[in-house]
Amino acid sequence: MLRMTPSILFGRVSRVFEWWISNLSAVNEHCVIRSITFKVVTMGDLQEHPASSLDWDDMWTRLDGCLASYKMASLERVAITFVPRPAEWDTFKAHMEGNFLSLRQLGREVVLDAVRF
Repeated sequence: MLRMTPSILFGRVSRVFEWWISNLSAVNEHCVIRSITFKVVTMGDLQEHPASSLDWDDMWTRLDGCLASYKMASLERVAITFVPRPAEWDTFKAHMEGNFLSLRQLGREVVLDAVRF
């Protein structure tokens, strides 16, 4: 089982996710990735401005589409963990969950979590 756990500083989160979307979209149909874990390490921005992260719907939806493609047929689990836990986490998480419908329809596990310091 291949596990990828990129740590991402919040200030660059969208660029880094764009990089992952681009590269994971380029895999061939023989890809054997079963689990991907993204760890988003915030530097206070998400704590102070949680609403700004709600504007990332397009990015989360494209990540969902990329990971739900036939090329990623072996994928069983996707986890995104935020460190530390963002302000208004429950609202943020509920909003984010609505962007991963394709993965869920395929029966793949999508885990959105946050860890307190």
